[in-house]
Amino acid sequence: GYWGFKKRKIEAEFNKKYGDNNWSIGHYGENVILSYVRLSLSLYEISYVHFLKNNPEILRWLCSSFKDVYDYSPKNTRCQFSYDMQNESANHYQDIAVRRAIRYLGYSFQGNELLQIRGKDSSGYILNPGKIPFFAPRLIKQPEMFSSEDNPRIWWDKGSIESFWQNNKILLYRNL
Repeated sequence: GYWGFKKRKIEAEFNKKYGDNNWSIGHYGENVILSYVRLSLSLYEISYVHFLKNNPEILRWLCSSFKDVYDYSPKNTRCQFSYDMQNESANHYQDIAVRRAIRYLGYSFQGNELLQIRGKDSSGYILNPGKIPFFAPRLIKQPEMFSSEDNPRIWWDKGSIESFWQNNKILLYRNL
């Protein structure tokens, strides 16, 4: 499930239960386990490429109006194109994926302001991974958990990037 700002606490619990470096997070995808998080993140990123390519007006607005994007803190911009986030209080893959998608499409930021893509009150919320369609929805594990009257605490939409990320997440550990 969703870790958010509980990341360090959950990691400490897994370290205690399984031992340091004896566990990792993977994702399940169509009869294969993606045991390396970078493989899962490539699917995350491809979804942003598809979305921006299919929504050129959003891509133009994003690149002409902003100098960068961030998730929960402007300090998130320090990661640039790297998914390595040592000492971060929470993961922030979406801002990195957006930067990488823009670069892949041959664009760059030209604006003067930072854009937050986490908060519902931000104009960047349209780039939130809970709103962006996952490029291969058939890969999302069923039954899919998503925001609904039955699941009011879940914040992501059906078929979204975040839905893939959360529904397909698995714990991998060495059985010692």
